[in-house]
Amino acid sequence: MLRHLKDPQLIATYAIGFGVLFNFIAIFTYVSFHLAAPPFGFSPSGLGAIFVTYLAGAAISPLTGRMTLRFGHRPLLLGVLAAWACGTALTLVPGIIPIIAGPMVCATCGMLCQTLSTSYVTAFAREGRSAAVGLYVTAFYVGGSMGAFLPGLAWKAAGWPGCVAMVIAMLAAMGLIAVRAYKQG
Repeated sequence: MLRHLKDPQLIATYAIGFGVLFNFIAIFTYVSFHLAAPPFGFSPSGLGAIFVTYLAGAAISPLTGRMTLRFGHRPLLLGVLAAWACGTALTLVPGIIPIIAGPMVCATCGMLCQTLSTSYVTAFAREGRSAAVGLYVTAFYVGGSMGAFLPGLAWKAAGWPGCVAMVIAMLAAMGLIAVRAYKQG
C-alpha cells in the first residue's frame, strides 16, 4: 500500500477517481434542487426521471477501449473532461432541453472517465493490484462524499451557478493532473 502511495501516477489516478464521483454526485444531487425550484418546479417523479440520463453513459462505456485505441488514453481523458465541463455549463442555459441534455452529457463523460481512470490503476500498479484498486475505490468514494457536501456550500452561497463553477473547477484540476502525470498517448 505504501509503495502505491509513493507512485505519482497512481496518486494522480486516485485524485482523478476522487474527482469523478465528486462531480457525479455534485451534478446529480444539486441539479435536482435546481429543477425542483421555480421556474421549473419538477415533481418528485420528474426529478427521478432525470436519472434515466445514466443510460447514455452505460451505453457508451463498452466502447471506451476502441476510443482509447483510436485517440490515445490521455487525449481521450482530456477530451472527456472538456466535454463534461461543457455538459455541466449547458445546465445553465434556461430551458428544459439543455438542462436535461447537460446531465446526459455529464453521465456519459462520468462513465467514460471512470472506465479510463480505473484502467490506469491496473496499468500503473506493478504489484499488489488489488491493493492499488482498493486505494482507488477509497479515493473514489471519499470524492463522492465530498461531492455531496462541498457543493452544498456553493449552493448556499450562489445556488446552481455556484455548484456548476465548483464542478468545472474540479474538472479543470483533474485535467491539469492528467496533463502533468500521464505521458502523451
